[in-house]
Amino acid sequence: MAAAQPARDLWTAISAVDDALTEAVKRVSRRSPQWWAGEAGGATRADHVARLVATLAAAGQQAEGRPAPHHVPQRPARNAVLADQLAVVGRDLVAALRATKDTDGAREALGQITDCLDAVDPTA
Repeated sequence: MAAAQPARDLWTAISAVDDALTEAVKRVSRRSPQWWAGEAGGATRADHVARLVATLAAAGQQAEGRPAPHHVPQRPARNAVLADQLAVVGRDLVAALRATKDTDGAREALGQITDCLDAVDPTA
């Protein structure tokens, strides 16, 4: 029975990341330009989400065994597109975590997503 525990932990951790990303994309989608430009913890909300996108992109590459990118993903001209970038990078990360069974990476990503949402949308 003990052998089932790591699989359950893995499934739980990666499912939590997948759920958190779905919630994050929902919470930042369809926001006004003023919302994106609003300050949150010393940076704009757009800055926080852009940083999360870059962090999750790097985590996905590292989970796949590739080196972290040397450049930050290009920031879109319109901040609202960051929600789309977050969705795409998130799907790639979850796929990489599932393929590599990286529970630690899932827990770290979950913390980063939670921290970002707490900063940009604490009332939700």
